[in-house]
Amino acid sequence: MSAFCRYIGIDYSGAETPESSLKGLRVYCAVGASAANEVPPPPSPRKYWTFDGCSIPAGKSAVVEAYPSLWKHAFPADDRTPDQHDAFTVASWLSEADRSGQLARYLQPNLTPPERTVAGVEGWILGVG
Repeated sequence: MSAFCRYIGIDYSGAETPESSLKGLRVYCAVGASAANEVPPPPSPRKYWTFDGCSIPAGKSAVVEAYPSLWKHAFPADDRTPDQHDAFTVASWLSEADRSGQLARYLQPNLTPPERTVAGVEGWILGVG
C-alpha cells in the first residue's frame, strides 16, 4: 500500500536562498499511478524552506529535496525542457518508489550521528547518503 497519494517534483535551479526569485520554476505532480503532469505557477508563490525531521506521520505531506540526476535516465524526456524533465523525474520517481514500497527506506537515510545532526538543521537530499 502506498504511503502517499500525490507526488510533486519541483526544479528550482538557480535559487540560492529561500528569498531568491524562482523564474522558470517547474512543478510536476503525479496522483496515484497516473503520469506526472506540469502544474502552472500560482499567482503569488510562497517562499520558504523547512526541515521537520525524517518521520512523516500518516495522513501528512512531505516536501523533499532530491537530485534528479539519480533517476532521470529512467524516464524518457519526450518534449520537456531539461528543467521540466528534472521536475517530472522527481514526481514520477516518488510515485513509483512509494507504490513499490521502496520510498520508506529513502526517507530514513543511513546517516552517521554527526550527519544526522547536520541534517536536523540543513535537511538532506533524498537518495544521497
